[in-house]
Amino acid sequence: LAQVPEGSTIMLSMHIPARLDEEVQPFRYNSREISAQTINISSLFEMLKPYNVHLFTGHMHYNRNIIHADKLYEHNTGAVSGAWWQGDYCLDGTPVGYGVYEIDGTEVSWYFKSVGKPRDHQMRIYAPGTTVNYGNDVVVNIWNWDKNWQVQWQEDGVDMGAMNRFEGLDPEVEKAYSDKEKLEFSWIAPEKTDHLFRATPLKSNSDITIVAKDPFGNVYRETIKR
Repeated sequence: LAQVPEGSTIMLSMHIPARLDEEVQPFRYNSREISAQTINISSLFEMLKPYNVHLFTGHMHYNRNIIHADKLYEHNTGAVSGAWWQGDYCLDGTPVGYGVYEIDGTEVSWYFKSVGKPRDHQMRIYAPGTTVNYGNDVVVNIWNWDKNWQVQWQEDGVDMGAMNRFEGLDPEVEKAYSDKEKLEFSWIAPEKTDHLFRATPLKSNSDITIVAKDPFGNVYRETIKR
């Protein structure tokens, strides 16, 4: 690393996540917490400060993008195996798939590619009244979200503004991975995610469109008709 010019773009791959939160968390010694962080990551972060860094990590079987600093980005990417080959989703509702990274000089862009789906498949929408926990809200899971995305919604073609982000369980995954009798491994369970969004429509029979814009200007639209 000492031979790499400062300001260079560095790609670093690790299995265990560096840190799954933007803020430093106190160390907790238990099997779950210790497997979701690199204990001495602050030392590595200090070494990487002069560079533009993308960390590629795994282990968690869900998809999460964390911006640790202005030039330090972690991609904890969902698994092609989903939940250890037990279904079509990772534990947070991300479809089975992989990350795609496009490099042009020092510029890096990325998207998540779901297996068997087109490139622009970037969200899953749940219509109002179709979920157990979210009542009459429309809910959307945008699995490759980070804080540089914009997520808006429209009702019958009228712009309604930004959706509310929240932490919760993806309804489809909660249903798929809560029935232990259908799973080869009983320890598999749905995981809460913070890339869920919700909004409350004004009408019960309106068409709802989700408009999501990623950091690179790509716009993804999905509509549910009621």
